[in-house]
Amino acid sequence: MTHRLIASILLLAASAPAQQSNWLPVGGGCIGACGGYPWLDTGGAPAAVGQPISFNVAPLQLGTPVMLYGGTLLPVQIDLGAIFSAPSCFLITDAAAGVVLSGVAGRPESSGYSANFGLVVPNDQALVGLLVAFQALALDACTTSGVVLSWGAAAVLQ
Repeated sequence: MTHRLIASILLLAASAPAQQSNWLPVGGGCIGACGGYPWLDTGGAPAAVGQPISFNVAPLQLGTPVMLYGGTLLPVQIDLGAIFSAPSCFLITDAAAGVVLSGVAGRPESSGYSANFGLVVPNDQALVGLLVAFQALALDACTTSGVVLSWGAAAVLQ
């Protein structure tokens, strides 16, 4: 990912009105051999300090273990293809500097099942303007790597 793209994300997300979603999709997902291409849905609520954020990861197979990780947006996407035999699979989030949530797909959806996550952004004004990014990782027994990644979602905290 280039610095130009990061600057565009910052500009677009920071200019979103507080009542509207300031989440932007960031490439990085990969298709699972079992037919799943997990999507990370933020529900349209803005990313703001002191406010809850909900995430929905779908479509998945019933009982699929899922990890949602969030932190800083990597300046360059990491291609996992060579490392995990996962073609077109890119990591966009540095989870070492953030949060990791885990769950299991169990809620029925029209195209499979979903895993749902929620967290509350601390009510700390020092976090306003911080660029955050989230991405989900799901186990997929049909892939060589055993995992699939969702597209990422990035926002500047309001």
